[in-house]
Amino acid sequence: MRRLLLLLALATAALTASGQAVGLLLRADSLSAANRPADALAAYARADSALHARSTLPPRSWRLRLLAGQARCHRLVGDYRAALRAYEAMRREGLLDIRTALNLSNLYLTLGLYADAASLLEPLRPTVGQATRLLNLASAYAYLGRPADALALLDTAATDSLPAAGQATLWANRGFIALSVGRHAEAAASLRTALALTADSCIVRANLALAESKCGHTAEALAQLDTCLGWQSAHLGQRHPDYAISVRKRAEVLLDAGRPAEAADEFERYFNLTRDYVCR
Repeated sequence: MRRLLLLLALATAALTASGQAVGLLLRADSLSAANRPADALAAYARADSALHARSTLPPRSWRLRLLAGQARCHRLVGDYRAALRAYEAMRREGLLDIRTALNLSNLYLTLGLYADAASLLEPLRPTVGQATRLLNLASAYAYLGRPADALALLDTAATDSLPAAGQATLWANRGFIALSVGRHAEAAASLRTALALTADSCIVRANLALAESKCGHTAEALAQLDTCLGWQSAHLGQRHPDYAISVRKRAEVLLDAGRPAEAADEFERYFNLTRDYVCR
């Protein structure tokens, strides 16, 4: 009888520990979904402790959920090294599935680890997420100095199956790569398509301005950049680094147009804005 009672007590304790761990994990996921990454990370840490307190190893699905949540939140708060550690743990434990591999490729691209992104993505043959794989792999190729491979890869993407945001990203990437290799008319056409598919994007609009400028359409290019600068000034402020980048692009358009004095003024403004940002 004593032995039976002891077994029942141990089973109840195990169930309680499991329930506590699951509750903490769900709480952390909820905070992450609510865009509260710092609070979510604290909850994930408590969930991790609760999982380790169990008498048996946690199910692999729980472990994957914990590590994937931590990786996402570490990235959101800018702690990329911690995010990489979480992904490395997933890989080491054999938990890196298609979704987390694609998320890891996004992190590699953010960190400029383009060769790592390409090595990760090249062997993947996902049944879902293929468009994301193509977009990220094309970006890696472009930054590795392989624009022809990047454009050829984007040409294989099935755009019809993508949501509007995905199509906009594809056309924006295609336009940026075409611009970088001097295919200006093609770049302008792709960037116009991207801009039509998204509510608004100053990055796409500013790149379109550069493409328009290279095609000799100075007035259209300056109009695009003035729209960017107006929005950024109102919503980001003139001390934001993205505002400074748009100023620099306006200077480049003026220089292309043979207006060096005006361009010099804009380059000086860009220099002062960037210096202020670096000092801060």
